[in-house]
Amino acid sequence: MKKLFFILIALITVLAGCSNEEPKDETEKIEEDQYVENGDASDNATEEDSGNTIDTSMFEYTVDIEVTDALDVNDHITVMLYYNEELQPGMAFQHAANHSYEFLQQETVKEAKTIGINVVQGDKKLIMFTIHPEKFEENDEVPMANLVMEASIVEMIQPEVEEYAEIMEIPIHKE
Repeated sequence: MKKLFFILIALITVLAGCSNEEPKDETEKIEEDQYVENGDASDNATEEDSGNTIDTSMFEYTVDIEVTDALDVNDHITVMLYYNEELQPGMAFQHAANHSYEFLQQETVKEAKTIGINVVQGDKKLIMFTIHPEKFEENDEVPMANLVMEASIVEMIQPEVEEYAEIMEIPIHKE
């Protein structure tokens, strides 16, 4: 009987020791690793390359964002937006254009003469356009994507994105 009692105490001790917070820590670590791999837009909520702060948190639905701040060199900012491959290409473009509207509201971004936006999905670049902030106008009566694209020159666009823009009546001005 004493052996059974001792085994029961030992088993409870082992179980209590194992159930502490070990599995919880592993779960948290896995979640952190997945978060880094997914590269949510909040990973790049701000970029500080040349002492300026550029907020990119408005770019939702991205899996990664890269910002190159060359304001001090040539008054230019480049934004690489990487979208999930499950998203329709036209929708990725429209999200990028819509969120660029809010991006353009920042004081640091207003300093740029040009802003390059590159929309990438998987290994395929969907569209590349340059926004000229001096041509950008705010207007609550016009869709945000239209206002952004009116102030932009499209340097490269995939046919399916161009077709989507035409259907949605989003202006595309090519070089």
